[in-house]
Amino acid sequence: MSHFRGRFYIQTELCGANLHDYRAHYGPLVENEQWTVFEDTLKALERLHSEDMLHLDVKPSNIYLSLDRRSCKLGDFGLAINLKKVAADWADDGDKNYMAPELLNESPTTAADMFSLGITMLELSTDIDVESKKKVIQTGKILRSQFKGVAVGLHDEIMSLLNQSPKDRPTATELLGRIGFPERQRAVFKNLEKVTTPLDKDYFLDKDWDFESEDVIHPPSLRMKRKYDCTVFGMQPVRKRLVFDELEEDELPSPKVESTTVGPNTSVFTRILDFSESPLSPPRKKARGVELREKPSA
Repeated sequence: MSHFRGRFYIQTELCGANLHDYRAHYGPLVENEQWTVFEDTLKALERLHSEDMLHLDVKPSNIYLSLDRRSCKLGDFGLAINLKKVAADWADDGDKNYMAPELLNESPTTAADMFSLGITMLELSTDIDVESKKKVIQTGKILRSQFKGVAVGLHDEIMSLLNQSPKDRPTATELLGRIGFPERQRAVFKNLEKVTTPLDKDYFLDKDWDFESEDVIHPPSLRMKRKYDCTVFGMQPVRKRLVFDELEEDELPSPKVESTTVGPNTSVFTRILDFSESPLSPPRKKARGVELREKPSA
C-alpha cells in the first residue's frame, strides 16, 4: 500500500493470461511447462499455508503467467480464509470440479488446497475432462494410459494429491523437499496471441480510478488551496439543508435572515418550498416560507 497525489492505493502485480485460456489454445502442457507450473504453485501454497491461510479456489483459471512468460502466479484470493478464524460461517463456495471431497462434511484444511492442485495438474497435463470425469477422479481410478506426455514422477505426485484421505496427501513443503526442481526443467511459455495482455497496445486496462480525469475536475492546486483556506482562515465547509416547521430535538434552529435594502420601492419577496403530497407516498411536513422584507428608501 502506498499513496499517490494524496490518495491511498494498493498495488498488485500485473500478470498475463491464465492457464485455463492457455490450455484451451495450446492443449495439454508439455513436460517442462508441467513442472514449472507445479513448482511455482507449490511455492505459492507453501507460503500461504505457512501463514495459516487457505486459498480454497486453486484451479487453472486462477493461475496466471508472468508477463515474461517464465513463471506462474497464483491469484484470486476472494475465497481465502484464515485457519485461526475459520468457524461455522465458512461456506464451500469454490468450484465444485476442483473441490476436495471432505469439504462437504468437514472444515477445510491445507489438504483441501493440495487436492485442488492435484485436479489442476491433472487437467493441465492430460486430455481428461475433469467435469465429466469427476466421479472417476474422486475414486482415484484413473488409468496410467491417460497420462500421455506426463513424466512418471509427476504422475505419482498427482495421484498422491488426489488421495481420498486428507491425512495421506503430501503438504506443499514435503513435495518441494523430495522432488527438487532442476533449472533445466524451467519453461518459457508460448505467447498467447488470441488473448490480449497488458503489454499489447490495444489492451484495455480497467482502472478503479481515473486520476487524469479527476485532476481535470478537481486540480491538485485547487484541493491544496481549499485545504490552506480551511487551515489558515478557519473556513467551514458549506452546508445546505431544508428547515421544516416541526423541529426535532437534534435539528439546529434556522438562521436569522437579515433585511437588506435593494431599491426605492418597498416590496415583499417570499419563497415557499412546496412538497406536494402524492397518493403513493406518505404526507410530508410543509416547508416554512422564508420571508425577506426590504426597508423603505429614505
